[in-house]
Amino acid sequence: MSILRDQIYILKARLADARKLLKNLDLKADAHLVSVQQKMSPYNELQDLDLDAVLVSVQELKNIQDEYKELASKIKEMESDLNG
Repeated sequence: MSILRDQIYILKARLADARKLLKNLDLKADAHLVSVQQKMSPYNELQDLDLDAVLVSVQELKNIQDEYKELASKIKEMESDLNG
């Protein structure tokens, strides 16, 4: 019975870490969104837009989104394991 309890504690700790990481990914995504919005200001002339920097930010945002989706799925799995 002690082994099962230990496994539950470990899973809860991993779940807490995963939730924390998910929040961090969300903050990083927000920062990239703001960056893209600033760089794509409609008040700038076309020749003044730094589209290379926008492209880098959007690619990083896509990577964050992929990681976020994968982690969210793992969190659901862990929650299901704990509750069911």
